[in-house]
Amino acid sequence: MKILLLIVLLVIIGCAPYSYVGGRYDTFSGSVYTIEADAGCAVGYKSYELLRDEQLRSLSISMEDDSVAKETLANIPKSGILIVSMSTQNIYSSNPKNWKYIVKDASDKIVLKTNGRESIPDFMVTQFHTVWNNADFVFLNNPIDFPIKFYVINALTDKRSCFLINKNTKSPVTESEGE
Repeated sequence: MKILLLIVLLVIIGCAPYSYVGGRYDTFSGSVYTIEADAGCAVGYKSYELLRDEQLRSLSISMEDDSVAKETLANIPKSGILIVSMSTQNIYSSNPKNWKYIVKDASDKIVLKTNGRESIPDFMVTQFHTVWNNADFVFLNNPIDFPIKFYVINALTDKRSCFLINKNTKSPVTESEGE
């Protein structure tokens, strides 16, 4: 009985990194389909339109003048941002400076290659182990044709995740106001 329980536990633990492959979830401004899930991360996407709407609300509340508003809106990335959240069991591999990001457009051409930025991970202690968490942003400054493939590579472990990201065609603000 103990051997059977051990085998079942090993199968469950061994399959855990692949449990989200093929999964689809909605994010701020699009949907994400997980193609590979070995690097221990998840991705969110905010479109230019959503970021612009958020900034306009913020500028309206803070009553900024037109010159500040124009500068703020001019600095919004043209194709939005990708938000990468990572969770690992090692403080070093949870630091985004050890991660590489690659974005491919709809024609499978590499349009962006960048490294993560230095950031101190946060941690959570569970009953059995410590999990290190962090987040990073990838700015899509140039216009990109969607859908895109987004690769996240952990340089320390040589593992990667790949996500197919589709952009919503409607602004989330417009949809919620229409209800």
